[in-house]
Amino acid sequence: MVNTGGTLTGTWQNNRQDTNSLFATLNPSYRIDTDVTFSQPLLRNLGRMATNRNISIARTNFDISQENFEGQVMGVLLSVENAYWDLAEAIAQLEVAEESLELAKQLHEQNKIRVEVGTLAPLELVQSEAGVADREVEIIRAQALVGDRMDIVRQLLNLKGEQEWTAPIEPISDPFKDALEVDVDAAIATALEERPEVRAKKLSISNQELDTRYFRNQKKPRLDLTATYGLNGVGGDVTDRDFLSGEILGTEEGDYGDAIDQILNADFDGWRVALNFAMPLQNRFAKANVAIADLALERGLVELDDLELAVTTEVRRVIRLLDASAEGIESARVSRRLEEKNYEAEQKRYDNGMSTSFQVLRIQEDLIAARSRFVSAVATYRRALALHYQSIGRLIEESGVQIVGE
Repeated sequence: MVNTGGTLTGTWQNNRQDTNSLFATLNPSYRIDTDVTFSQPLLRNLGRMATNRNISIARTNFDISQENFEGQVMGVLLSVENAYWDLAEAIAQLEVAEESLELAKQLHEQNKIRVEVGTLAPLELVQSEAGVADREVEIIRAQALVGDRMDIVRQLLNLKGEQEWTAPIEPISDPFKDALEVDVDAAIATALEERPEVRAKKLSISNQELDTRYFRNQKKPRLDLTATYGLNGVGGDVTDRDFLSGEILGTEEGDYGDAIDQILNADFDGWRVALNFAMPLQNRFAKANVAIADLALERGLVELDDLELAVTTEVRRVIRLLDASAEGIESARVSRRLEEKNYEAEQKRYDNGMSTSFQVLRIQEDLIAARSRFVSAVATYRRALALHYQSIGRLIEESGVQIVGE
């Protein structure tokens, strides 16, 4: 195969024949026919497109499979990231619940002392004890949630051994990270360039474009230039017979080597050149294939436009979510600081006999809720950050994962 689409073929035929015919001069006879033929399409199938089409499509399909695999890897990574930060959030919420229990216990101990010395009504002791019980229930719930989310992480990591399922998982990544400043236009451009599904669709369109060019070429008439050069050789025992009686007058020995010598010496060569022209009437099959290929390409382009629009919309939505999550952290931090000051002030009023256990417990709950919101805000931002990297097609690189074989 040459770049113009022409083909070069060679043939070598061996033949040996034995006969009892009285008229056979060579018996046994050996014959060799060898030809070298070059055929060059001049209209249909001109160039390497026709012969390399299936190879090109196969290579492109392999690349599409790679892109689809990367998309699946990013989906798994996103699930692991979310599960990881869900677990980190649950552990942090358990710590908040433990702090809440400790505050309730401190209040209950203070109430015990005051009731014993007669400066506080026994009802206050009942209220603080109820507060401790409520906080212990919250800890039980938080511990169960931690266990559930550990199991989810173990499942995603495909852990199977009993020891691996019983060993605790402790997140070590620092949850606090500076807010990412995102250029919307640059993020969209990156997504349209890096998202595996977009690249896979573009590769699919390249296959469809190749099909369109190929089937348009198949509509042309067939005009092929063919040139053949051949060599022939014969050998065998030469028998000299009387034509009338069939009596053998003499024999000259020969063999297959005689035919080989004639081939090597080019004793009997020949060549021919031909132009072959063929034009199917109406050519409906080729026209139908062109129409199908054109429609497939048009549909692929429309699907690509829809996909790019969906990706653009997703990137913009995720960026807004990321910005809102970053602002949520600051808002939760301010709220936590204010609730801490409010609790300190309420505790001082209680110490001076100007507040009640009920009021202190309520302020404690407000403080714990503020701390819980801050933990949730941080975890929400980290999940939004992972979703952002996934939306622009950079989650694999940002996660430090390398796909073997790329």
